[in-house]
Amino acid sequence: MRIIWFLILFTASCWLYMLSTFTPAKITLLVPFVFPLLLGIIAGTYSLRKITHFYLPLKASLFIIPLILVRIYVPYPYSFGALVIGAGLIFGLLSNKCKHFGPFSASLLLTGLILLIQGACMPIFYIVGSRFHEIAWLNHIAYPFVRIFGVNASISDGIIYLPTFINLLRFPGTLEKAGLYLLFLIVIGGIVLLLLIDRDWKKIINFFSICIGYMIIRYIVMIFIYTQLNDATLFWNPITFTLSYLPLAFLLCIFIPLKPFNKSLSYHHTIPDWTLKDLKQSLLFFVGIFCFVAIWGFSDPGERKKGRILIDEKHSNWEWTTRKFDTTWFGSQSTYNYYCMADYLNHFYHVKRNVKYQLSKKLLSGYDVLILKTPTMAYETDEIENIIEFVKQGGGLWLIGDHTNVFGMNYYLNFIAKRFGMFFHYDSTYDLSSGKLTFYQKPKIFPHPIVQNIPFFLFATSCTVDAGMMAENVMLGYGLRSRLLSYSDKSFFERKPTSDYEFGLFLQGAGVKYGKGRAATFTDSTCFSNFYMFIPGKPELAMGYVEWLNRKNKYHFLPYVFAVIAFVFLFIGFYKRREETGKTLIIFLFSSLCAVSIGIIFFSWLSYKTYTFPDSHTNFRKICFETEYSKIVLPVKKLVDNHPDNYHTFYVWTQRMGYVPSLEKKLELALKKDDLVVITNPVKSFNEDIILKVIDFVENGGRLLVIDGPQNKRSSSNQLLRAFQMEINFSEIQKSKLYNKNNDLMGTAIKTGIVKGGTPFLLTSDNKPIFSVTQKGKGQIGVVADSYVFSNNQMGGTQIVPNAHQRKIYNLEFFILNVLGKSN
Repeated sequence: MRIIWFLILFTASCWLYMLSTFTPAKITLLVPFVFPLLLGIIAGTYSLRKITHFYLPLKASLFIIPLILVRIYVPYPYSFGALVIGAGLIFGLLSNKCKHFGPFSASLLLTGLILLIQGACMPIFYIVGSRFHEIAWLNHIAYPFVRIFGVNASISDGIIYLPTFINLLRFPGTLEKAGLYLLFLIVIGGIVLLLLIDRDWKKIINFFSICIGYMIIRYIVMIFIYTQLNDATLFWNPITFTLSYLPLAFLLCIFIPLKPFNKSLSYHHTIPDWTLKDLKQSLLFFVGIFCFVAIWGFSDPGERKKGRILIDEKHSNWEWTTRKFDTTWFGSQSTYNYYCMADYLNHFYHVKRNVKYQLSKKLLSGYDVLILKTPTMAYETDEIENIIEFVKQGGGLWLIGDHTNVFGMNYYLNFIAKRFGMFFHYDSTYDLSSGKLTFYQKPKIFPHPIVQNIPFFLFATSCTVDAGMMAENVMLGYGLRSRLLSYSDKSFFERKPTSDYEFGLFLQGAGVKYGKGRAATFTDSTCFSNFYMFIPGKPELAMGYVEWLNRKNKYHFLPYVFAVIAFVFLFIGFYKRREETGKTLIIFLFSSLCAVSIGIIFFSWLSYKTYTFPDSHTNFRKICFETEYSKIVLPVKKLVDNHPDNYHTFYVWTQRMGYVPSLEKKLELALKKDDLVVITNPVKSFNEDIILKVIDFVENGGRLLVIDGPQNKRSSSNQLLRAFQMEINFSEIQKSKLYNKNNDLMGTAIKTGIVKGGTPFLLTSDNKPIFSVTQKGKGQIGVVADSYVFSNNQMGGTQIVPNAHQRKIYNLEFFILNVLGKSN
């Protein structure tokens, strides 16, 4: 039975591949994912090989029902254990005819159970791992041994310093470098194993002692290895991570031997017959676990307020909202600007700016949500007290900071944030693997109401935030590295190679309920700047924050009620039949699988139902760029500055015309958004069905803009345009002056084709149309034959002050949008 400890190690290591805690999940790479799992199952099968008889009655097949529920309604990989248990059931039933399947079935059942329990305990690690990183005492223990290894190191304030030829490396002791993640999963698996097979409390204590002792020894050895390799990836690479814990499995095999398992396993009497007594016990367990799920999954819908928002400008000289984003004002101040966010929110709520008044009780009493963004000056003591009281009486407070305490904004915000148990760090975050911008995808189970409606979200460099254990994880970042600001560099970003960063899980957004109100933090102010505001994820996040803050707490006490009910019902369920341990555990497992599945379904539905975005109370112009047919890239999942198909500036400049742009993966969905739809450099063939839908869209009042040009060698535009008696001739015309119908000079075409059909609005010097419009039914379709001129290659980035040539291109875009924006 000794070798079964390898089952525990390899089962734990599977999570390194299934989740993106450190490195991206690699479940599609079957070899690295399946190999440790197979090794674990083989170790379990070998350990249980002496089972004299394995009998699983046919009534055990009833477990298939809750297992299917778990697989369907509990997202992967948390439901993976259910698949393994299901396989164990199948082989168990087959073992009644072929006894050789018995040990394999038992190994699968044990592996699946451990995986399910590890998955259920993962939220505990998420809370602890995102809030606690540096542990100074670990370095105090390790330092003498590091010196013994001959490393020329020193220690100060619990930080080990390692000199190199380039600079002095600062090496803080952290839970991540100590390998807590894998140790946490090993401990869970080990406890399950010891309780099921060898219920010896002395062995459990020894197990804990060996694990803690090994963690310290491993940490010391890893420091020495790091000094030799100078490669920090060894702390999180799944393979090296697993190998570094391999000796622990050997130690457990030697010092925690389990009793030989050479007995019969017959579940005939432990599998319930579902008598009335069994059903009552099952109901107790079901209610208890359902309430336990509710502790995590219930989000207080609160009492919705009037949606009166106050944005404070008095204390902020950054990300302004006071000047309109129009067609005449350019440069970084115009785009590093919150005007579009404020204007967008004003269509759904009621937004005002505070430019000159102190944040008094009287002023705040007229609002429901207060937004304090990027402050560049301190708040007075009275103002801070008024803000705290505002929240306590039911107000919503949104604190927006940024990386490295730029302009001192985090310093000023922390005077307020710390009153709610939160704190903005003076750091910056990067993707752990690549060192590039970080991204975020909402949790598969119980995303916070603020983020439950956001798609893939790209950060622009955030800081991290501390929050109390009872605070709510709004955005829990994963696979990140955090670097403290550096005053030695003009940008505050440390450029020299270093190992002083923390990595793994971090809070990038947190929320707390305080009195009747709520406070929330966000750590990347750039995300709501004009040039980023309508990239997918950003408007949904802004709306999510405001909607959550626009509620007074009403049922926030219910999680405590759920906790009491869960404890009472589970206690009664176990106490009533404590003498029938085996059957009680089987009933508990069956009921838990059902309760978890139904609990996730119910509380997820409740959260999405209660935290819906309000309908707009004023109309606004919408323009939708589709990507199903178009060859266009925007900074949705990564920066695309040098990409030839980058149309980011063209996209953002629509906001200068009063449009709210959006991106859709499907043309059919874009057509349902009304207003104006843009197809850019299409390369996918249009079938008859989608062409008919486009015609219907235009005939019913929609407007369509098709932008294409000679550089698009795979163009499919004409398949669609012929339905409107239009066409693009892709014979290239280079650098021709353009005139409108009044013969006014409008600019210069770069690489243009010729538009056939429709009414010309832009013509070359020899009267060849490059922009024409056709009226069809109640709507219009406009066609531009020079898409290249509107790429970032020609328009430049969003933050530049344009030269004369670029201003003419901007005016061409504004002219085209104006033509299509006129009423019929």
